[in-house]
Amino acid sequence: NLLYQYIFVEEMEYFGMPYGNLTYTSIAPSIVAFGSEEQKAAYLPGIYRGEYCFAIGYSEPNAGTDLASLRTKAELDGDEWVINGQKIWTSNAEEADYMFGLFRTEPEASKHAGISYLLLPMKQPGIDVRPLRQLTGSVEFYEVFFDDVRTPVENIVGKRGEGWQVSRATLKHERNLIGDPRMLSDQFDRLLELAREAQVEGRPAIQDPGVRRRLAEIEGHVRSCETANLRMLSATIRGEEMQAMLPMMMIKLFSTDTTQM
Repeated sequence: NLLYQYIFVEEMEYFGMPYGNLTYTSIAPSIVAFGSEEQKAAYLPGIYRGEYCFAIGYSEPNAGTDLASLRTKAELDGDEWVINGQKIWTSNAEEADYMFGLFRTEPEASKHAGISYLLLPMKQPGIDVRPLRQLTGSVEFYEVFFDDVRTPVENIVGKRGEGWQVSRATLKHERNLIGDPRMLSDQFDRLLELAREAQVEGRPAIQDPGVRRRLAEIEGHVRSCETANLRMLSATIRGEEMQAMLPMMMIKLFSTDTTQM
């Protein structure tokens, strides 16, 4: 239930828990919606206790924005899938316990129809995780290489060859996270704290009229994103998917712009 998830994340935020990650906000809801009862029992309690970290295996070197063109394949060998290929721009790969990823299981099918969603353990032979270092020197993403990596046949999420439908739900939750106004609000609170501590001409920066005007402008953007987010939540709960799309896109755009202000 989306409303319960929203309340849960708000409570985590209130108590200072690490709510802003894909494991909680994207993968858990996808398992709830598409996973088997066995998968729900195996993964959801550990996710909500903070015991599991997941990476999402989507992008590939030759299939970035055109995700349906992915080539990393999973072939059935007895009671296991055997995976070979590469993923790139993978968040959390270094510390992840599992990957929640898309793999081509039907090579002869049309590109959207031949993809399946698989859960696979990351701490096993055949997985090579390499950091992608950015111009700042920091590392946020990784590339992952698979060489005869195995996962049990029952670790398929949803139906075989229908992973594209699961991925759309996961991406929707991921877009919501990227534009989450709660993160903006946290950033703005830290900005206010900095303005109170920093000094301008011997007094706190927050007392400077120019600084206060700029802070008020930024806060207006933050509160607008929060309002749009509640509109999106209400429309989604009512089942008005199309009415939810516009606020969702606005939130992602405005939150990204506001972060740069």
